[in-house]
Amino acid sequence: MRAIDFITRLIDKGALDPASYRRMLIHSIDAEAEMAQLGVSSKFNADWSFLREVFALGRERADAWLTANFDALGQRSSIDIADTFL
Repeated sequence: MRAIDFITRLIDKGALDPASYRRMLIHSIDAEAEMAQLGVSSKFNADWSFLREVFALGRERADAWLTANFDALGQRSSIDIADTFL
């Protein structure tokens, strides 16, 4: 992500040829608050009901993300790389 942010800033400053470098559009769907509540052992939990619960959470988050950000697809990033990852 650091490299993507760096190249994007160079493109924005005009330091790189836009014919050779293209801006990447970055999106992120997460469930940070819910996942933070799970212990390390959850990574090894293969119980079907747990997997269905996590799957349902992913679907819920994806639906919410699409509702909020569908218009950004193909147009702009829906997150700020520097704020989110750096």
